[in-house]
Amino acid sequence: GREEAEVPAYRAPVEAKIVRKDWTGKGGAEVMAGVKELVGDRYEDFRGASAKFARAELDAGDYYGEFAREFARLEQAGLFTPMVSLLPSAERRQELADLHEAYAAAADLPVAPVDGMAAMVMEKVKANGGASRSTAAPSTARGGYSAGPAPSAA
Repeated sequence: GREEAEVPAYRAPVEAKIVRKDWTGKGGAEVMAGVKELVGDRYEDFRGASAKFARAELDAGDYYGEFAREFARLEQAGLFTPMVSLLPSAERRQELADLHEAYAAAADLPVAPVDGMAAMVMEKVKANGGASRSTAAPSTARGGYSAGPAPSAA
């Protein structure tokens, strides 16, 4: 008789655990090298969209919605705030930081939403009066997230 080979059970690919690192005092080149490593094969698309966002050629909601998974991973690695701080425009930095906090708060998640949640979350953010505007720099003490309820029109 013919002996049947044992077929190994299917295992879903295991994503490497993201290790949070202290990026304080790191230069732009080092921060972007970390971003490139974390974003992986979407880096060129991410870089192109980031440049468009910096030049105000891409809406913050569209930018964040397209790369929500990458922003969540950057947050987990401690790279979101250092990356945002590299944007030359204070207004664009604040817009992205506010949207990042609003996404997490509106979805009531400890990390930013991923994949197809962008449209749903944007509707919640708009219904609640949009992301709050402040002149403060993005907070690293809170990990970039609001612990409170979703933003509301004040």
